[in-house]
Amino acid sequence: MTRILSKYLAAAAMVACVGVVVPATADAAPIVSFNPSFQQIGLPGSAMVEIVISNLLPGEAVGSFDLDVSYVPGVVGLSVYAMGSGLGTGVDVLDLSLGAAGGVIDLAQVSLLDPAALKPLQGGSFVLATLFFDAVNNGLSPLVLTQSIFADADGNPLAVQTQTGAIQVGTQQAVPEPASMMLFGIGGAMLAAKRRFDRRSRPTE
Repeated sequence: MTRILSKYLAAAAMVACVGVVVPATADAAPIVSFNPSFQQIGLPGSAMVEIVISNLLPGEAVGSFDLDVSYVPGVVGLSVYAMGSGLGTGVDVLDLSLGAAGGVIDLAQVSLLDPAALKPLQGGSFVLATLFFDAVNNGLSPLVLTQSIFADADGNPLAVQTQTGAIQVGTQQAVPEPASMMLFGIGGAMLAAKRRFDRRSRPTE
């Protein structure tokens, strides 16, 4: 019980230090990303997005995390979310999530399992949470991890790299690439020159 309590207090202290995050400078740092990273849905429509942590080293395990995910509430709305089982289930994990408010989803968990029990649950990658969105209006909603605080199985800070995602509601108007625009310009100039030549070459009455 003392071990569990000290582990919880260490994780709680880490969560409280919102602005203190160890920067992820090593290429081997775990990666937190959205899967899929981009998807397009209709209106009405819905989307499912997983938040995944990957690139965990052998013997490395996540003991707790606190995430803030921002989205555009005028484009999509969060209908429900489901936490993953990588930190345990039932009485083995504390869910400290606050849910969605003002375009930000707060997700937090603290595992009460021993480090030896966590690694088999997580492997090299696992799903932290799954988000379910409903379309609200046409437009693009980026998905950004505005806060990503992690601790390992012993309560020590764990540096991570983060990636962004996006949900497109409705069709996105394509912008011509520079090469295509240049071809259109050349074609237009050639057509105009041909018309001028045709007018000049007509016999006069």
